[in-house]
Amino acid sequence: MSELEYLGKPLAYLDQNILDLFTEPQCLLKKDSELFNFLKNEVQVVYSPTTLEEIYRSVINGKSSVYGLAFLDVLKELNAHFITLITENGEVTNTIFRSWEEPLIHFNQYVENNYLNQFVHPLRNNLFAIFGGIKDFKKLENEQINNLNNLLIFLESSLNFLESCEDKDEYILSEIEKYKVEIPKLRMQQKEYESFVQLSIQHLEDVNKDQSAHRNFRDSLKIDLNNLKKIEFPNVLIQIWEMLQQNNIELDNLELDDFFQLKKRFNLESDFYVFQKVNQIYTMLNMIGYYQDEGIHKKEKRFIASFSDMSHASYACFCDYLFTRDKNFSLKVRVAYEYLSIATQVVNIQINTNP
Repeated sequence: MSELEYLGKPLAYLDQNILDLFTEPQCLLKKDSELFNFLKNEVQVVYSPTTLEEIYRSVINGKSSVYGLAFLDVLKELNAHFITLITENGEVTNTIFRSWEEPLIHFNQYVENNYLNQFVHPLRNNLFAIFGGIKDFKKLENEQINNLNNLLIFLESSLNFLESCEDKDEYILSEIEKYKVEIPKLRMQQKEYESFVQLSIQHLEDVNKDQSAHRNFRDSLKIDLNNLKKIEFPNVLIQIWEMLQQNNIELDNLELDDFFQLKKRFNLESDFYVFQKVNQIYTMLNMIGYYQDEGIHKKEKRFIASFSDMSHASYACFCDYLFTRDKNFSLKVRVAYEYLSIATQVVNIQINTNP
């Protein structure tokens, strides 16, 4: 299939629960349904590394590989394209790479490179700790300290491998020279990093002593969850901010973008990209309790699912449509998209599951 076959179709990003509709054993909708035909013929379905991660988790969490392949088959039948954020010099850019190769190819690539996720997961647990999900803070501290050392060992072994290659093009030679400089720098910063981790984890443990940090945060802001749910579109985020300011005089001199952490910080070379701002708003809405994702303070599985939702929301802002069946997720995403003037339409699919 050539790229020309897909030009002109609006991009439609699918939440994982949309794929669930068409997979066994539940199979709530058939592949000759109106929704499936719309997704196949009227739009260009896309999926991301987060989609592949969720498919992978569905297999390793006790379900069969056949179940995982069913998701990939749905994506294949929809002629879905793979999208991912392009990384340059170790930094994520505001540009997506798009591929129309078969989903199984990208899934196999994801599985082959899955070992790299070990360097990300310990850092993600900081957010899990804020929601009260971490009980052993010493273990978390050790994981994060070991994480940098393991990353450096991986980089050093990769550098040794590149140096041992007989055929080296200009790109490989430039990477070798770059990492010969960067890796020793990181080694020199290792002790400083360990001290930072120890202070950071100690702070997380302190703020979680009586109750979870996010509960303390809400209590300090005198948030009424029922009043939050009464806020209606348009300008939801602005209304939320006005409500918070009314109840907290100390917020009078603070701007909305500061509170929701959307502004450039002094130590950053550039502003946040829009997709990163989506992540910030989504996280803060969960923090204050606006249609919070369920169970994220109790089970790591639910927290990871919520973290994936946030990632789906950031990828979808590059698309024309975001399809989902999760009301709480769709509301938070709509709030973020509205405030950031993102044109992506959020489509909440409701299916009657009663017999």
